[in-house]
Amino acid sequence: MENSPENNHHDNEGGIHRAADAERILTLTREARNILWQNGSDQWVIPIIKEWLKKSSSRVADALTLTEMLHPSDISTLAPLFIRFSLSDAHAVRITRLLGQLPREKMRRLVIDYAHGQLNKYEDYYDYWKIASLLNDLGLTDEVQRLAERALKSGDPEVQEIGNDIIDDMLKT
Repeated sequence: MENSPENNHHDNEGGIHRAADAERILTLTREARNILWQNGSDQWVIPIIKEWLKKSSSRVADALTLTEMLHPSDISTLAPLFIRFSLSDAHAVRITRLLGQLPREKMRRLVIDYAHGQLNKYEDYYDYWKIASLLNDLGLTDEVQRLAERALKSGDPEVQEIGNDIIDDMLKT
């Protein structure tokens, strides 16, 4: 009975409704972005995003959604605030995409400074891996190499192992 034509028809209708909902949301998002860009009304949004990123990790997804609607020049203003969430599996892809919109040298400096600051505070193998992934996804291969070398020099065997994993998985082609 599960594969009956009636059930397949019902499943197809559900899929069609979800696709229509997704298309409507995409259209509204595009319209909102155009309004923000054309009217310069993004200036009232930036302080709200800053507040959310400073005070509440529960609002990070909302802050990133609004940031994605902003003009690329405004993303630069917010990047120092949202980069600290780049090690989170929940936000890493969106943050990498946002960082990729920054001018290359600004993005490079911001990410490298963040990486060194994070690893100087905590010598954690997982952070090494997440930071290497971020660097790699942003095309900063030379920095991935430096990070792997730093990991190999660590006194922590787990960090050293991650250094080898970084070389094997990200640097060998």
